[in-house]
Amino acid sequence: MVASTTDAAEVETGLDVLENLSEEDAFRGLEEALRLVSEIPDEVLAQGQEATEQWLRGRLGDTAGEGRVQLMKFDAGGCARGILLAVGSNLLAIGKIYKVKKAIDKLGGIKKVVKKIQDKKKRGKKSFKKAIMEVFEESGTGIGAIAAEILGVDQVIKNCW
Repeated sequence: MVASTTDAAEVETGLDVLENLSEEDAFRGLEEALRLVSEIPDEVLAQGQEATEQWLRGRLGDTAGEGRVQLMKFDAGGCARGILLAVGSNLLAIGKIYKVKKAIDKLGGIKKVVKKIQDKKKRGKKSFKKAIMEVFEESGTGIGAIAAEILGVDQVIKNCW
């Protein structure tokens, strides 16, 4: 009985939040989050957590203004901040980000990854989490759960969508 209570609590967090957004907003946020992860240079990742945090902080620049009016919910600075918080709090190991970057390349780039996730979601009536996991598993690297973990960190969800 305790296990089902835990499972029910998990349904309220992470990628499950995307199920309540319009498809357009959810996929736009997914694309932007993947773009941000893929833009972190390999050389920066190779230098470790501190260098990655510095690079992400540099990406915040002028986009981090809290009070500005936004035309869409996605905020590049907020998304970078969410990934920065996840990296800084050791929720995301640098190696995981590197693996997701490589899988994105192997799958044909961000647009193709998002299209594959859309197709899986539509065809199989799957959740975002399940569709993301299946698409990244197609890269042959066994990182479906890692991709879902990176994209499902609450601070990433909060700021990228």
